[in-house]
Amino acid sequence: MNANGQLKVVVAGAGYAGLAAVRSLSRQQCGFQVMLIEQHDYHLLQFQLHEAAANKIDVESLALPLRSLLPHSIKFAQARITNFDFDRRSVKTDCGDFPYDRLIIALGSQAATYNIPGLNEHVLMLKSVKNARQIRGHFEILLSGLKTRSSLVPYPIVIGGAGITGVELAAELSEGLAHSTREDDLDRHVVKIILIESASTVLPGFDRKTIDEAARSLARLGVEVRTGTLVERVEADRVIVRPIGSATPEEIETETLIWTGGVRAHSLITHSGLKIGERGAAIVDEYLRAIDQPEVYVIGDSAVVRDPRDGHIATPCGQLAVKQGQYVAKEILADVNGDVHQPYLPLMDGLLISLGSYAGVGTIGPVWVRRLIARLAKIGAETRYLYNVGGVRLVSSRWLGLRHEWVAVVRGLRNLLGHHRSLRAHRSAVK
Repeated sequence: MNANGQLKVVVAGAGYAGLAAVRSLSRQQCGFQVMLIEQHDYHLLQFQLHEAAANKIDVESLALPLRSLLPHSIKFAQARITNFDFDRRSVKTDCGDFPYDRLIIALGSQAATYNIPGLNEHVLMLKSVKNARQIRGHFEILLSGLKTRSSLVPYPIVIGGAGITGVELAAELSEGLAHSTREDDLDRHVVKIILIESASTVLPGFDRKTIDEAARSLARLGVEVRTGTLVERVEADRVIVRPIGSATPEEIETETLIWTGGVRAHSLITHSGLKIGERGAAIVDEYLRAIDQPEVYVIGDSAVVRDPRDGHIATPCGQLAVKQGQYVAKEILADVNGDVHQPYLPLMDGLLISLGSYAGVGTIGPVWVRRLIARLAKIGAETRYLYNVGGVRLVSSRWLGLRHEWVAVVRGLRNLLGHHRSLRAHRSAVK
């Protein structure tokens, strides 16, 4: 407690989970003193990183200034967290120590490299604004070099990992490269995109309809998909892969490997002393509290969250991270007031995957959708998130800058209207 008898709540990390937690805490009619600690001064819209990497939208537009999103009652410290001292209830940073009565850890994730030789040294990642800039710069240099390329063999761009990020990135890059090669007067087939996945399908873990729709869309876009294939080693000018069950590796000569092959919890979590589970994340109880540390809540990619209804691990995603942040804020209030605690239930409103500018696949609630409807629905979901964190002002300022998304919406509505008119004309002719 501080001098005014207020409970000190420290939130570590300003991703989806952390931002949702501080905004929810600010709305509670209770004497909380809330401190947000984040090393960056912005909140990153990770759900559009693949579009920024493909040069579809401005990279800088994904970094929303944190202070503009935080309620006035929230204190903000821009600092790098170095450690947690759970015995003394303190968060250690490069700007000093921050004591707490309740701690919410929401540090997000980092790329999982699975100890593949050469991966850390020779690949491009897609986890940050800096990564997106690096990918864009790499492709500018690549396309410039391809103007003088005389080989008839297409230059391969390899994407390692066909989960949501890998599939979305492959689709956006295929669209973007088609546009770029036209602008630079290059043959589109001078370059090809190869998407590699160790599982037997793209989007492992999804239902069959979603997998098949994604595979068809990638094929239409010209993406070469190799499932059941492992990345064994990476060198400066080649990627060594091997089909599962085969003893013979294959070399793909390329200097372009983008790694989207999974994530693990932030290294601070792994070495925090908390009980660790899958992905190096902290194991939490049914109230999202760290085991053996009841005053510490761990949410988002930092936690291994199990559904109490069936014991299965909840899929780490931005949507659930937001809901976990909101849930923990209510739990802290219930703890202070002595109210009955309600276990956390990971409930999804649906999940949408973009497949380029004009197609997508996924679910809206229980309804499965695809193609243009799914793409428009995802744009709508992204817009709703912007409204929730920044209101009309943020939505209007962001949309004015996303010219490509305006084109997608207008073209989509035009196509839907044209389809409707065709149906009416057909019905009239039948009559």
